[in-house]
Parts: sequence; structure tokens; C-alpha cells
Amino acid sequence: MDAFNVYTSRFLEVIDSLKISDYQVWNNLESLSKGTMSKIRCGRVGVSMNVLYEFCNKYNVNANYILTGEGEMLKSEPASSDSESKTNKTSAPYQIETKNINIDLHGEQIDSKRTIEVLIKVIETYQTRMDDLLNVIEVLKNENTDLKEQLQKPNVS
Repeated sequence: MDAFNVYTSRFLEVIDSLKISDYQVWNNLESLSKGTMSKIRCGRVGVSMNVLYEFCNKYNVNANYILTGEGEMLKSEPASSDSESKTNKTSAPYQIETKNINIDLHGEQIDSKRTIEVLIKVIETYQTRMDDLLNVIEVLKNENTDLKEQLQKPNVS
């Protein structure tokens, strides 16, 4: 299980918790093939961010939960305009509860934003490392060319 990571583990946990089959998952996600789903389940590859993004949107899953383990597994249902107008006419305790939910959602948005910022920094770090490696490759190519030229020159004694 080399490619297994915590968010792949949580991805599979959510699938099992929702009682949906691997077939249903890969059949409903454009970014996931049957073979890749099988490899994820076997631990040979980790789930990609593209698959997580599509999965979370399709199945109303809290991406922050999968990435960090924090928050609820499922997103709460968005309130419709009808329910908002009814909320304004209900008792004060219910309004307080709704306010707390809004605060919780705001907190999750902040956590999601932080997660995205961390992922962007990770990507930037990998990009910098790739640039460094490309520079090393270029230097090695030049050294290789120089060595070939030296080998092709007649040996003067």
C-alpha cells in the first residue's frame, strides 16, 4: 500500500459509509475509471485531487473532512429561499441555531480556504523542485556533450 495516504483512506471510508459500491462511484465520476478505482481500493495508487473534487460535489461530501479529517463527513443541505423565509417567522431558539450553523459553515469555508492555500504551496514547492531538476538535467546534458567531444578528438601524445 505504497500510494495509500490519509485522504485516500478517508475517501474509501466515505464510500463505505455512504453504502455505495465502487461501481457506482467510478460509473458516476468522469475523472475515475474502473481500473483506477480498483487500484485505489487495493492501495496501489492514491486518489487524485480531481477525483476528490468531483466525488465531493457529486455525493455532497465535505472535502475538508477528506483532506484534514476535520468537520462533518457530509455537507449540510443548502437552505432554499422558502426555508429562509420560514426561519425568519419561527422562534428565537431556532434562529440562534441557524446562526450557529452559518458560523460553522463560515468556519468550514475558512478551513477549506486554508487547505487550498496549503495545497497551492505544496504545488509551488514541487514546481520549484522540478525547475531545479530540469536545470540539473540541462547541466548533465552539457557535460555529456563535452565528454563525447573529448572522446571523439584524436588522442595526441
